[in-house]
Amino acid sequence: MKVRVHEEHAVTVVRRVPWGIFVALADGTEVFVDAMKVGHLDDQAGDRSIVVIVDDERQPIRGSLLDEDREIARRHRIVEQPVR
Repeated sequence: MKVRVHEEHAVTVVRRVPWGIFVALADGTEVFVDAMKVGHLDDQAGDRSIVVIVDDERQPIRGSLLDEDREIARRHRIVEQPVR
């Protein structure tokens, strides 16, 4: 699945590592969420959440579960909409 920065996606926690968690999009694409961007999620395998894409050019893709990042992404999406 091609994802773009500032998009929001429903995800499932796949695994935890000491520096963050890996979550999976519906198609299985993995997104890494740094420990500083996990927020309040009790990051156990199988947990579901909403991730916002913060970097779509790295491998793995980087995401955030923070409400603040979600709000920033929403503001960017509004600004990026083409004028008709």
